[in-house]
Amino acid sequence: MFKPNFSGKSASNLNPQQQNEERTLPNDQQVHEAIAYFCTLSQDLFCVLTQDGYFQMLNSSWEKLLGYTNEELIAKPYLEFVHLDNRQSTLLQLEQLTNSYKNISFENRYLSKDGSYKWLLWNALSEGGFIYAVGSDITEQKIAEESLNCAIATIEDAVILQDIDGNIKASNAIAEINLGISAAPILGDICIDPRWREVRADGSPLTEDLHPINVTLHTGKPCKNQLLGVYKPDDSLNWYKVNVQPLFLSGVAKADAVLATFTNITEIKQTEERLRLLESAVVNTNVPLIITEPIGAGLTPEKLKIVYANHAFTRLTGFDLVEIIGKTPEILNGVNSDRSTLEQIRISLQSWEPIKTELIHYRKDNSEFWVEVNILPLADSSGKFTHWLWIERDITASRLVDQEVKARTRATAVVAQLGQQALGGKDLDTFLNVAVTLVARILEVEYCQILELIPEENTLSVRAGFGWQPNIVGYAVVGDQERSQAGYTLLQGEPVIVEDLRVETRFSISQMLRNHHVISGVTVIIHGQVQPFGVLGCHTTKQRQFTKDDVYFLQSVANVVATAIERKQAEEALKESEERYALAVNGSKEGLWDWNLKADQVYFSPRWKAILGYQDHEIGDRLDEWLDRIHPEDIEPVRTALNSHLEGLISHFEKEYRILHQDGRYRWMLCRGLAIWDANGQAYRMSGSQLDITDRKIAEEQLSYDAVHDALTSLPNRALLMDRLGQAIARQRRHKDYQFAVLFLDLDRFKVVNDSLGHIVGDQLLIEIARRLQAPQRPGDTVARLGGDEFVILFDEITDLQEVTNLVEHLQKELGKPINLDTQTIFISASMGIVLSQDPTSGITYDWAGDLLRNADIAMYQAKNLGKARYVVFNSIMHTSAVARLQLENDLRQAVEQSVDLLAVNSRLKEQIDNAAQIKAANFNLKPPIDATKEQSSKLLLHYQPIISLSTGKITGFEALVRLWHPQRGMVSPSDFIPVAEETNLIMPLGAWVLQEACRQLQIWNLTYPGLTISVNISGKQFSQPDLVAQIKQILQNTNLSADQLKLEITESVIMENAESATAMLEQLKNLGVQLSIDDFGTGYSSLSYLHRFPIDTLKVDRSFVSRMSIDGNNWKIVQSIITLAHTMRMDVTAEGVETVNQLEQLRALECEQGQGYFFSKPLDIEAASQFLDKGTQW
Repeated sequence: MFKPNFSGKSASNLNPQQQNEERTLPNDQQVHEAIAYFCTLSQDLFCVLTQDGYFQMLNSSWEKLLGYTNEELIAKPYLEFVHLDNRQSTLLQLEQLTNSYKNISFENRYLSKDGSYKWLLWNALSEGGFIYAVGSDITEQKIAEESLNCAIATIEDAVILQDIDGNIKASNAIAEINLGISAAPILGDICIDPRWREVRADGSPLTEDLHPINVTLHTGKPCKNQLLGVYKPDDSLNWYKVNVQPLFLSGVAKADAVLATFTNITEIKQTEERLRLLESAVVNTNVPLIITEPIGAGLTPEKLKIVYANHAFTRLTGFDLVEIIGKTPEILNGVNSDRSTLEQIRISLQSWEPIKTELIHYRKDNSEFWVEVNILPLADSSGKFTHWLWIERDITASRLVDQEVKARTRATAVVAQLGQQALGGKDLDTFLNVAVTLVARILEVEYCQILELIPEENTLSVRAGFGWQPNIVGYAVVGDQERSQAGYTLLQGEPVIVEDLRVETRFSISQMLRNHHVISGVTVIIHGQVQPFGVLGCHTTKQRQFTKDDVYFLQSVANVVATAIERKQAEEALKESEERYALAVNGSKEGLWDWNLKADQVYFSPRWKAILGYQDHEIGDRLDEWLDRIHPEDIEPVRTALNSHLEGLISHFEKEYRILHQDGRYRWMLCRGLAIWDANGQAYRMSGSQLDITDRKIAEEQLSYDAVHDALTSLPNRALLMDRLGQAIARQRRHKDYQFAVLFLDLDRFKVVNDSLGHIVGDQLLIEIARRLQAPQRPGDTVARLGGDEFVILFDEITDLQEVTNLVEHLQKELGKPINLDTQTIFISASMGIVLSQDPTSGITYDWAGDLLRNADIAMYQAKNLGKARYVVFNSIMHTSAVARLQLENDLRQAVEQSVDLLAVNSRLKEQIDNAAQIKAANFNLKPPIDATKEQSSKLLLHYQPIISLSTGKITGFEALVRLWHPQRGMVSPSDFIPVAEETNLIMPLGAWVLQEACRQLQIWNLTYPGLTISVNISGKQFSQPDLVAQIKQILQNTNLSADQLKLEITESVIMENAESATAMLEQLKNLGVQLSIDDFGTGYSSLSYLHRFPIDTLKVDRSFVSRMSIDGNNWKIVQSIITLAHTMRMDVTAEGVETVNQLEQLRALECEQGQGYFFSKPLDIEAASQFLDKGTQW
């Protein structure tokens, strides 16, 4: 670190040892001599400084420049001679010098002996602990720079002074603002803010080598009028014209500085851009524009020539530019151009006043169009007007709209005027002539007429006309009305417009129109209440296109004419009506009344009084005579309706109410009335009628009752029950402590009564049941019949379940009593389901009546399943079971529907059987056609349980047992899905599929194991099918299976349901050659008297007997009896459920031929059954 000595001690004041230690010069004598020699020769200042801040060596130039002797300079620290403002910067420079080995330059001011300061430029180097410095006097240069800076400060443009090295030496305030120049006062340097960016004229970045200042610095040549853009830190862009001039401040031939001026031309650039955009806008705008030359040199406004026109103007007028330029605006004027408007334009142009007006111009094709023209004077930069700018806007459409609005206004006024006259009582013929005259004037046509239709003569007669020849009124213009324009109008039922009658083909032209040389016209219908009154038409001798507004106006007048005609007809009809009024009053069933509101008196006709049972003189003319007799519940609605009509809130008065008859009873009346208002809107009269509707109301009440009650029992029906349930649910929402219950009741074995005793007795039974159900009915309870033998009871206001069960048990006792009908004594029971409005465990309530009925129905069916003649209280488990049962039904239905269609299966099976030999030759490993466990939906499949000969141990056949596989539940038990199949009738397609699949599989086994039988269970519904024999015959044909290999198993209960028809069916099956077996023998109610008549081959002993043979001697005897009975009737026996060796031995001892059960094998799938066959004999 450079540390000057400010103690005031010079080097000469130190002792010799100190001087030798601190100011020792280099020992190299040659270097010393060289330095001394250099000091004497140099014209510049030369010095050697020590690090303590004193001069070590000085040359003679110091004394010449500053006036000090060397001794005076060496005696003091050198900083005492430096200007106070430069001392700090000089110290910083020398400290930097002592810390590096680089040569540095800097400037400062030195105090001369005469008190003045000299500017010195130093070049210094540090070496061997000393500082060697050479200085030159730059005072005059500094004075020149100061003068230059003063001059720069006064320049309005941004100015920068840079030295030959590119360092900015000076700049004015404008440069700092516009170019980002900033000064660093400590170092004395000036720099440019890097956030400021410079671009070229095309907007691309300006590189350093192309910057005008750098170009001048490198070439020494001026740069003039260079365009430069500068982006400020806020991204605003200013444009400058840059001029750079080289400077020769040191007086040498080479430039040692440059002076750059930046003239801000941003506004000029923006103006140029706006002018460019304006020119583009003028050329491309959709607004028509022209520019004309100024008035002068003897030119009048109408002679101003067009010097410019844009494309929009040529499009508007149709003229090309070559046809416009050089012409005057007069080229756009024509016969209909308003001369007064043109004069206004001329006056404004002469006084250089802008004008805006509207007038008609003409296109090149001579078509007219309305324009709004705005003429503005244009001035040059000095403000002198030079040209006129004409801006035109096509306003034709708005002008036409204005004209249409005015025409409509006139037409509306005419219609209103005619409307007032139509209601004012003017003579009809006079009114009609006024109407046709006004129509002709408004539509500007020569002719107008009203043609009256005379239906009986099939003619149209002129009732009123305008413009026609004299004596035309009353003239029958058309004899064959359908062929004229007016007749065609009536036929079409809508207005008819004719643009040119000379080429019209829709109808013939009447002689009347021909005689008047009519070319165009329009006709509309004058409508009447029953039939049209006639036709209103107008015609012209000019070809014309009538508009929708014309037609609308004409039709409006026709409607007013129709009103006037109807008014006239009504006046004439009124006379006839008044003549018939007396007869009508006395002969009508309705009683008439006429109320004079101003006098507050009412006329009641004799019939009105007779309806109430009174003579004419017994009721006066006061309003109270009427209103006081009305039922108290109905009087307010009647008064309200009367007042609403009198105030104009409703169009008429109509009310049904009850009124007191003379006999003291109330009778229903229908009363109608209509008021008449004066010109002030006040009702002054009201008339009407009153009709006795008592009989109708009784019938309506009966219909209403029948709509919600059962016709047979008069109990509430489903609709009324659902309403009552809804009310109960709503009441429970409002009152949390309120509870109710629903009982669903279904009679047990009612169908038996109907089938055996007839429907009349069945109906009598239902009536008696309804009576008994109502006998203990509490207030608020509802007993309803849903239909058939189903009844529902709503128990209102219950406390708990015990109360409900007490009521139900009482009902059971009532129903259990004998019923005597038609000499028959009937005992009946019912299955009942109960549901509480609030679940006793969960507290859940119901939101919909349908849910209550559903759950009560579920509980009722549960009661039936448990043996009937009982009641069951619903719980959530039942609902879950019902949902599960429904899901099971859906799964089963899906499985059945996805099973192979019968016809398709038959075809495919036959093909399989025909190729059986090929299957055997290939030693095919037979498996089920579908692996159900890999399916995503429910599938049907068969398992096979072997049937074994108990004497030989050989396999004699299989029993086919259907299984349902579910993707989530796995194998579903037959006890679960077979009842569902029975209930839903799916058992028939299911049974057919089992027969087909079992026969198909047995025929495949026949290829390897011939002589087996296949046993298939036949359900009751299958057995009752009329085409069962045909089905089995077709299956046997399709599978090529021998009939004696198929054994059909039928339960004895199915056979005994109708023994006679069962015998016939069994005989037909036996004739096919199939074997027949009675399944579960001994568990039903078979009759031995029938058994020997059935063509049965095998009796199957139920497993319930076989399983208890060793435990219960009675069961052993039953089995023995069954086997003995079968052998007596030449039948063989198969024992089911063989599970132990002991059972096997007992059955063999009883000479039972065959057995099946888990002792031999469980039911097997196809693959396992095939492996079982491979094992052969069981012992």
